[in-house]
Amino acid sequence: YIYYLRGGSQLTVYSIAQDASDKVGVFQIPSGVSQSEKVYYISTPEMFLSADCGTVTVVRSVSYKSQKDVGTRMEVISLDVTDPANITEKGRVFIGGDYLSSRMVNGKLLVVGEYYAQEFEDFSDESQFLPQYGTAQSMQSVPAENIYCPDVAESGRYTVICQLDAATLTVEDTAAFLSYSNTLYVSESHIFATRS
Repeated sequence: YIYYLRGGSQLTVYSIAQDASDKVGVFQIPSGVSQSEKVYYISTPEMFLSADCGTVTVVRSVSYKSQKDVGTRMEVISLDVTDPANITEKGRVFIGGDYLSSRMVNGKLLVVGEYYAQEFEDFSDESQFLPQYGTAQSMQSVPAENIYCPDVAESGRYTVICQLDAATLTVEDTAAFLSYSNTLYVSESHIFATRS
C-alpha cells in the first residue's frame, strides 16, 4: 500500500496493483480539542509507518483557541492500519508547544518541540509556565529535576524533549531546557540543538 497524509488531518491508503491500483481507505483524523476549543491551524506533520505496516504514527502541531486560552500543542496519534478499509485510532498523547522534529528508532519515538511561557498571573498554576504532556484527561508538567537552565536565561521559551514507546504511546521520559532551538541533529546517544 501507499500511505498518504494530507494536511495533517486525513490519511488515505492506496493499493499498489498496476492498472488496478485504487483508493482503499480514508480516515479523517479528529482534531483532539474539546468542544469549548476551536482549531485554527494544523501544521505540516510527520508520519511514521511501523515495520509490520500495521501502525501509522502521526506527529503534528495544533493551534487552538478557547474562551480563556490561546495556544499550540503537539499531538502524537497512533492509527491502526492493519485493515486499510477500516482505519481506527489506537491512542493519542498531547505535548505542550510547537513541533520542531521527531525520530523513530527501535520502537522509540523522540518528539522535540518548543514551548513558550506566555504572560501569566497565577504562579500557583504551573501549567501556565511549565511544559505539559499527557492525555486529554491527565496532563502533567515536565518534572523540575528534568528542566535545565543556562547561566543566563534570555527568554521564557523551552526546548521540550519527550521519549515515547511507539507501540503504546506511553511517555517514558521528558526533559526541557530554558532556551529555544531552530535545528536539531540527533545521534544514537545525543541531541544537538542549534539556533541562529
